[in-house]
Amino acid sequence: MAEQVEQLTRTSAPGRNAGRTASRLLLEFAATALFCFVVAMGLALAFDFPFGPSLLVSNCIGFSIHGLAELLSRISGARLPPLAVMLIAVPAGILLGYLLAESLLTGQVGGTGMLQTRSLMLGALFGLLGATLSLLGTSVVRLRDSLRDEQLERLAGAKAMAETELR
Repeated sequence: MAEQVEQLTRTSAPGRNAGRTASRLLLEFAATALFCFVVAMGLALAFDFPFGPSLLVSNCIGFSIHGLAELLSRISGARLPPLAVMLIAVPAGILLGYLLAESLLTGQVGGTGMLQTRSLMLGALFGLLGATLSLLGTSVVRLRDSLRDEQLERLAGAKAMAETELR
């Protein structure tokens, strides 16, 4: 039992949390990039949109949503639940992503017709889909971490009880 407590304590050391956070961010970055690629490929195949511009728009929107969600989460701490963060980040990220993509593709913002209803609806649909998947993934990770913490507390309590009985 002492070995289990030692192992769980080692995995929750402060240095480990920084490494876990960096690997989590890298994994989220890769997942966002993959999701944006799949969206662009789907738009190119289903709606006959050109792949290059679709990929750029998809990445601009996806990383805008991801960046805003991460920023809001860090600023608010635990005060804002993940759903509230996404309710703010998704619409703002879609708008910011479209404006960024428009400026990159055309060299100007506004008046180019990129912000059409069809494009905005597709962006909103895929943005909400990505946000839903992100919320589910975040919930699973938080649940796993809370279960690990509960297990650590239980083992530490059992260890303390065993030490008390041995005295």
